[in-house]
Amino acid sequence: MGCVDGDSYKVISYIDLSKAHISFLYYVCNTLLITLLVIHIYWWVLISRMVIRQLRNCGKVGEDVRSGLSVSSSSSTCLNL
Repeated sequence: MGCVDGDSYKVISYIDLSKAHISFLYYVCNTLLITLLVIHIYWWVLISRMVIRQLRNCGKVGEDVRSGLSVSSSSSTCLNL
């Protein structure tokens, strides 16, 4: 969020927020950027969980990561993460 905050603070010195439509666009664009950041973090977590589960299962096809948080206690000899 440091990058988003830094850019937001810099742009205030360049634009005049006293006009209503510019102020509205400023906050809408920042809200969309923060939403995009949250979506990127969510997808990164899903992909990293999928990779870790794939490494634990030694490449075998397992459950869908999105289906729930049930953890199977199968013993594997490939990688113990």
